[in-house]
Amino acid sequence: LGDLRNHGHSPHAHSMRYVHMVSDLVRFLDAHHIERAVVLGHSMGGKVAMTFALLHPDRVADLIVADIDPIDYTGNERWT
Repeated sequence: LGDLRNHGHSPHAHSMRYVHMVSDLVRFLDAHHIERAVVLGHSMGGKVAMTFALLHPDRVADLIVADIDPIDYTGNERWT
């Protein structure tokens, strides 16, 4: 079980781009010899999990995303 960069006991890094965090996840899975995984992401971790599933669908056994939507949160949305 791992935390995202800059969270918990994980290493700290300047970049918080989703693709960089996906690369962290790939390295974690490779280091633990995990070919496919059930990927769970909450909030920002959900965005990372969705990005991982899009970029590495062959490595995802199941995807669980909690408390986040697959939309762009740029601040330009109109809430009605």
